[in-house]
Amino acid sequence: MNKVKGLINKYKNMNKAAKATIWFVICSFFQRGITVITTPIFTRLLTTDEYGLFNVFTSWLEILTVIVTFRICYGQYMRILIKYPDERDAFTSSMQGLTCVQVAVGLAVYLIFREPLNSFFGMTTPMMLCLFGMILFSTWFSFWSSKERVDFNYRKLILVTVIVSILKPLSGIVLVLSTDDHKVMARIIGLLAVEFIVYVWMFISHMKKGKVFFNKRYWKSALLFNLPLVPHYLSQIILNHSDRIMIKNICGDDMAGIYSLAYSMAMIMVLFNASLQNTITPWSFQQLKDQNYPAMRKIGSLTSFMIASVNFTLIIFAPELLVIFAPKSYHEALYVIPPVAMGVYFMYLYGLFSNVEMYHGRNKYVMIASVTGAVLNLILNAIFIPLFGYIAAAYTTLVCYIVYSSMHFMFTQVIKKKEKIDQQFYDIKIMLLISLSFVSLSFLMTLTYPYPFIRYGIIIVLLILVFIFRKCIIKTVKQILTLKKGVKKQNEANKKTNTD
Repeated sequence: MNKVKGLINKYKNMNKAAKATIWFVICSFFQRGITVITTPIFTRLLTTDEYGLFNVFTSWLEILTVIVTFRICYGQYMRILIKYPDERDAFTSSMQGLTCVQVAVGLAVYLIFREPLNSFFGMTTPMMLCLFGMILFSTWFSFWSSKERVDFNYRKLILVTVIVSILKPLSGIVLVLSTDDHKVMARIIGLLAVEFIVYVWMFISHMKKGKVFFNKRYWKSALLFNLPLVPHYLSQIILNHSDRIMIKNICGDDMAGIYSLAYSMAMIMVLFNASLQNTITPWSFQQLKDQNYPAMRKIGSLTSFMIASVNFTLIIFAPELLVIFAPKSYHEALYVIPPVAMGVYFMYLYGLFSNVEMYHGRNKYVMIASVTGAVLNLILNAIFIPLFGYIAAAYTTLVCYIVYSSMHFMFTQVIKKKEKIDQQFYDIKIMLLISLSFVSLSFLMTLTYPYPFIRYGIIIVLLILVFIFRKCIIKTVKQILTLKKGVKKQNEANKKTNTD
């Protein structure tokens, strides 16, 4: 009881930024948790064909969002909010105006070439119209949520996130149950309706405050800043989603549905990546500024081991999770989960290396690695999916993420040489040992799936090891949790120095 009271008092004494950070992480877990909980419902309401088509729709949604909007709500927008607070209202309303024009132009192009584009995307006109609506509505939320995060207004953001996270699956379930022939369309309409109802007031509020629809300087600045980043944004999405689209075209909607379920289960681990990266990134920038490379090497190795352990846990319990998540018609997906989970680990590694590139302003390196990874993924999928089926896509994605993270590491070495830094940013020998051990153990665990008694024996041994080394594990977690606190103190010190 005393410990609980101590934690409550500690929370009360935190500043707004620290409280906001905690709640943003909880919010992300809640959002992903709702998706996890409702996945078993939708896999039973939708056939594998329907589930596959819906996931292909969401894949195209992410790709076309980048192509149509250039992700204006990121990059330059966040920089302006922080750097020029007096202009934020006018800039926000102007960016919303720009996005409206971009979506209108994209929709016009689609309507002119509707028939060939429908054939290319594998969707109907109503689905495509809903897609453009969701592109627009989601950007309204992105502008609003970015402002709330910058101001650490976590209460409003949490409230909206909770409402949307509950209403989206709830409306989807109700609408899917109300029809027999148009279940995918019903699921999409549920998402569209919730986004419009909840997000429209954000658009109206920003336009009232900013009172600017068009500003030549703002529009030009945003387009020039974000346009060069489109290949990077697009490459990342292609790397994550091209496999589902290609599986649909080569193997059919049912195989795309089975693959999508496995991919979604494995990608749950991305939440841990994102939560850790949100802490690691500002901390890494501070260490790079202070040239504190030993600290970077230590934390880089510890967090890599942590992410590998979390993903290995998913691989161990994949058969049991699959039984919970879906009926037998989806159980072929079991052997897709391990390679995708391994890919998630390498996603974290490239995030560590790209922090060095971003800090030193070498964005072109990020773009080169992203484009290379995406192109390689398309080529490998085109070769191996027809030969070995949809499971091959999981392994091609793993290969691409390994190449991707390796390229980012090589670019850090180029930066090290150009900046004349005589120390390594990360301990690559330890990271390589962790990576090889993780991949080897993951493949071995995959071989035990047909033999549950062997797998359960391994699980018992691992649980015993966790218990034995529990103090070391707790110490590691505490070290990582204190990183943000250190960054905050350093920032306060810097502000004080600048003021003096």
